[in-house]
Order: sequence, then structure tokens, then C-alpha cells
Amino acid sequence: MKKILLFIFSFSTSYSLIAQSEKITVGITYFSYPSYKEKNYVEQVNEIVANEFVKAGRFTVVDRTQLQNIKAEQELQKTEDFLDSKVIEQGRTLGAKYLVTGQLVSVATSSSYSVEAKKYVYSASVLTSVKLIDVETSQVLQAETFGRGQSSAPVEGGFFRQMMAGSCDVAGYGSSTDEALRSAMSNLACGLKNWVKRVFPVMVSVVEIQETHKKKGARKILIAGGTGIGLAIRKELTIIEFVKTNVDGKELIRKKEIGKVEVIKVEDENFSICEVNEGGVDIQERIDKGITLKAIVK
Repeated sequence: MKKILLFIFSFSTSYSLIAQSEKITVGITYFSYPSYKEKNYVEQVNEIVANEFVKAGRFTVVDRTQLQNIKAEQELQKTEDFLDSKVIEQGRTLGAKYLVTGQLVSVATSSSYSVEAKKYVYSASVLTSVKLIDVETSQVLQAETFGRGQSSAPVEGGFFRQMMAGSCDVAGYGSSTDEALRSAMSNLACGLKNWVKRVFPVMVSVVEIQETHKKKGARKILIAGGTGIGLAIRKELTIIEFVKTNVDGKELIRKKEIGKVEVIKVEDENFSICEVNEGGVDIQERIDKGITLKAIVK
């Protein structure tokens, strides 16, 4: 039997995945697992997922005691992480626009003797799949698997694989099995942090053009974002507009990139000045027409 409990996150700031003025709520289900071995670690994985949303600073967790009335127990297939209509309906009732679900696919550990270190080196991998589901349509919008980049062999120049290239998608290493597992969980958290940033990008409004060029158009712009969202000098942003597109009789909204800018001055918590590196003419043209532009923080 698996317990499915929705953690609810209220995306209450003015920056969201779809609409900046809209409050977005995301529900996170307890992840499924294939065997008793993974069951020992699934709670920790769920906590890591929840913590990465919290640490992003743009989500609020509803107290678990407030969610007891939606707690449900179901018999789930041991090899699949699926959501049935009842769980999706629970999310819809709570106002969730998206559900995050997943499966702790496997947890593996191994050890090998390092001639270089003259001792045994322990490795661990935590293979985890995550999906983002649209509550309204039940469609999977995003899917990611973490922990694929695993290796049980030491690498030349050092025995910790995670030292290479700064990648999150690597096995965990340590001087003991427990240490290797902690390292693997840390790598999972790193991957999830990047995933949250990519799936829920921070968007801020372009306020005005502050400097123009006769031929190149906008040269400097003011945006509604500062230290409050972690902006700093030299930070690169992408300027986009939302364009309505008709596909098979259905109106869809897509993000169209029109330029790139770089922060040259952070004024305060709420505002920054950016220098336009690409798309100055297009940016000025749209601002002059009163079209709303957004800056996506990379």
C-alpha cells in the first residue's frame, strides 16, 4: 500500500511559469517505489523534492496538518509511477494547476579498491524520475530522470566522480556506504534545484527603455527585478513576448524570444538596469506599441 499525500505550494509572487499576475499552486505527491529496498529511502527523496521548492524562495508549503482531509491510501503498481483520476481530482479541488509526481526507481551501492588512495571507495546511485502534470488536461508537460550518470570506478586524478565538471548527474562517493548515499542524495538535490529553475523560470517585466540608439534601437532597459530575485551585475537574461498561435483550431500561447540583455546595475530589491546585447530594434518596436515584454532569468 502506498500513501499519496499532496504537498501544496502556492506560487504567490508575480513571477510564474505561465502568467505573472496569477497565483499558481503546485501539488507534490509521494513518490512510488518498486521494492522494499527503495521504500527505505523514498521519504528522504520526497523531502528533497519538497525542500528544493521551498529553498527556491518563490513557493510556500501548506502545513501538512491542513492536508489530512485529502490523505488517501491506494494499491499502486510496483513498477510504475502513475496518477489515477482520484488523485488528480484532489489536486484540482485544492486549486493545484500542476502536480509533481515521480518514482524512486532504484538505489544501488558498490565498493572498489582504489590503488591511488590505498583504500576502498564506496559509490551510490539514486535513480529518480520526476514528472510535471497539468491537472486540467492530465497531460505530462515535463519529465526528467536524475542519477543516470553513475560510475563505480574511481577516476584519474581523484576518486570522487562528482568533482568532475561540476555536474549534478553523477554517482555519490565516500569513504563508507552511508557517506556515498549522502553524496548521491546531495547530487539529486542539485539536479532537482536546476529542474525547478528550468520548469518554473523567474520572469520579470520590462518596465521601460532608458536609452536608445538611432540604428540599434533599445540600448538600456529597466526591469522589475533586483536583489529580491538574486540578480547581480553581469547576469544574462532573455527577453520574450507571449504570442497567441492557433494550432488545429486551438489557441495556444508560446514564448517568443526577441532579445538578450545583461544586468549592468542592480538598483535595489525591485529594479535593475540592463544593457541590450541582442534584439534592440525588436525590443524598442514592441515597447513603442505597448506590447508587454518579460525577462527570463537564466
